[in-house]
Amino acid sequence: KKIIFCIVLLILLIAGLTALHLFVIGNPVDGNMLVIDVEEAENQLNIHISTPASAIAFSDVSFRHKGTSLYITVRKVLASPLHRSGTKVIYIEKMDETEVWLGGRLVWKAE
Repeated sequence: KKIIFCIVLLILLIAGLTALHLFVIGNPVDGNMLVIDVEEAENQLNIHISTPASAIAFSDVSFRHKGTSLYITVRKVLASPLHRSGTKVIYIEKMDETEVWLGGRLVWKAE
């Protein structure tokens, strides 16, 4: 009975960790798989992103500066009550950035 209990517990643990990864943590999105529209205001960039895939939603956005480049990472998860939308708008106040990258794709370059 202890062995059966341990096996069931292990299966539940694996299922829970898999669900956590698929629905909460996710993976970084590839910028080439997104529809991206950049609006440039006076001192702000509005980056509208969406995905053509129906079951994908966006969960987390992180920013990293390297020199005058800004690198944006967006994480994709399976759509659920926690993360419902496959569209997102990222607002960036322009400072000294000369280019903005999203998911490995150049989305804006200063003229």
